[in-house]
Amino acid sequence: MIKKIKLDKYEQTIETALAAGKFRRVKNFAAEKNKLVKAAQNTLNKMRNINLRVSIRDLMKLKSRVEETGIPYQTLVRSLIRQYTSGQVQLQV
Repeated sequence: MIKKIKLDKYEQTIETALAAGKFRRVKNFAAEKNKLVKAAQNTLNKMRNINLRVSIRDLMKLKSRVEETGIPYQTLVRSLIRQYTSGQVQLQV
């Protein structure tokens, strides 16, 4: 079952034109598709800086624990975020 998404006026115009056959596939469709897929992947892989408010005590504990592993604490935090968002780590509140 396809979920209906409410389209705005511009999106509905595009849908109507598409249904009427007003769009044609570009000649080099496969190459264009690959180019756009790579652009989308690159966009998702970009890094963005964020600011976190962490108590000095927690930051000191974090830094002392990562010294045991030999990786930078920011790398550990990034890894934990990635694991949480992928469902590998569960948060207990």
